[in-house]
Amino acid sequence: MRHNGNAAPAEGPTASSHLAGLTVDIAKHGMTRKQRKWMQDYLVKMRDQQLVEAAEERKQAVFHVMYGVSEMMPMTQ
Repeated sequence: MRHNGNAAPAEGPTASSHLAGLTVDIAKHGMTRKQRKWMQDYLVKMRDQQLVEAAEERKQAVFHVMYGVSEMMPMTQ
C-alpha cells in the first residue's frame, strides 16, 4: 500500500482539511508552462481577495488550495 508522507492525519488537531471538503489539490501534471503561470496568477488574485489560501507544493506536483478562508482571516482595511 502506498502512503503519502506529505498527508496530514485523518483525525486530531492537525487533521487534513481535505477530509472536511475545504481543500483541493490541483494537479500540475499535464499543464503547459503557460497554463501553470496562468494558474499561479489566478490563485494569487484569489488569495489577494481573501477567497482562498494557496500553495504550490514542491514534493507533489500540485497546487494546494483551501477555500472559505475569508471567514477565518481578519479583514484588512
